[in-house]
Amino acid sequence: MSHLPIEPEFEQAYKELAFSLDNSTLFEKHPEYRKALLVASIPERTIQFRVTWENDKGELEVNRGYRVQFNSALGPYKGGLRFHPTVNMSILKFLWLSNKSSRTHSLAYAALKVIEFGGTVISLSDSKGSLIVRNEGDSITPKEIYEIQELKDQRKQLSVLADAPNFKDRCVYIEGARPWLHAGKVDVALPCATQNEVSGPEAIGLIDNGCKYIAEGSNMGCTLSAIEHFEAHRQLHKKGGAAWYAPGKAANAGGVAVSGLEMAQNSQRLTWTAEEVDQKLKDIMKTCFETGVKTSENYTSLSEDQLPSLVIGSNIAGFIKVAEAMKDHGDWF
Repeated sequence: MSHLPIEPEFEQAYKELAFSLDNSTLFEKHPEYRKALLVASIPERTIQFRVTWENDKGELEVNRGYRVQFNSALGPYKGGLRFHPTVNMSILKFLWLSNKSSRTHSLAYAALKVIEFGGTVISLSDSKGSLIVRNEGDSITPKEIYEIQELKDQRKQLSVLADAPNFKDRCVYIEGARPWLHAGKVDVALPCATQNEVSGPEAIGLIDNGCKYIAEGSNMGCTLSAIEHFEAHRQLHKKGGAAWYAPGKAANAGGVAVSGLEMAQNSQRLTWTAEEVDQKLKDIMKTCFETGVKTSENYTSLSEDQLPSLVIGSNIAGFIKVAEAMKDHGDWF
């Protein structure tokens, strides 16, 4: 019996990483990396603490806080303090193992980017339900997206818009449902809310409805079962007909990347324009994508007409970079 606590979210993140490494030629070519994985899977340190305070009724309240400092081989620890009642050590460990970040604004930014590139936004959702356009070819507009973002900034739910004049005739609100099985035919799915928001059956539904691209804007947005379905479809179908899954550690790297750009500006006493930051971010994300593709091609067997695995490529590329830095620090040998 393991002496370690049960941590389902962290174990899921670790299994995804380990599965990618095991189902490639990495350990065959570099068996020494098995030692690196053993060390890298354990945080450098974790901190759990309490905060006591007095509420408006003069009553005592106490909150439990967490800080997981997972790995400093490549630079300062990433991530802040968390106090939300649903947060636990398992969730924090999985977030910092993958070194990802997300926020509610991902929903708005992703939707606006879709429109910028000529797409139509069929659905937006939150933890309570989904807003879906009624008519094929119709789209949620930028004005409506900003309205929704303002609503979320006020910590309100999408259900508030169900009977709003500019929404009720064009959109249907489905209480308690995620959009993946209700939005109909789609080309792109962008889970941007929380972990495990796309299940195995929902992945099958997206594939059946013609979805070709699934990119996580959230942290571990797809279950292991969903990832298996997307990857199986990629392997069985040729380019152009396969579903291509992009994991959050790559597709959702923008938040971490811009944090690095902010640190660079602060340390050099520089101020970049929004356009400069956006261009630097585009370059970073382009490199991230190309690295994932190239690494997948180097460590997996692909037929000429098969798409490379972005999840395997991204996991291997990220792991090698961290493992080599850890070796330089003497963390493994």
